[in-house]
Amino acid sequence: MEITFHTLYLTNQILITKKGKMKKTTFKVDNFNKLTPTFWKRLGNTAIYSLPLLTTAVMASPLDGDTRTWINFGLTILLVAAKGITKFFKEETK
Repeated sequence: MEITFHTLYLTNQILITKKGKMKKTTFKVDNFNKLTPTFWKRLGNTAIYSLPLLTTAVMASPLDGDTRTWINFGLTILLVAAKGITKFFKEETK
């Protein structure tokens, strides 16, 4: 399966090509309560589901305590924010 992203600059629209089909996805605050497209939902869920694995890997690394704490803090903020951002995407239907 090949997915290609075409970002339209100066707008909030992303075109996703999947097997020759063009889907227009918009990123708006108004889309929060609407259904999220499957691709963005899977991307956000993967970010959340990988969080325990990544934080465990950092805790098992041979770094000092403060460094591990800050790396885990950054990973948590980044992955939770990625999940939150995916809630603002909606597939446009015509």
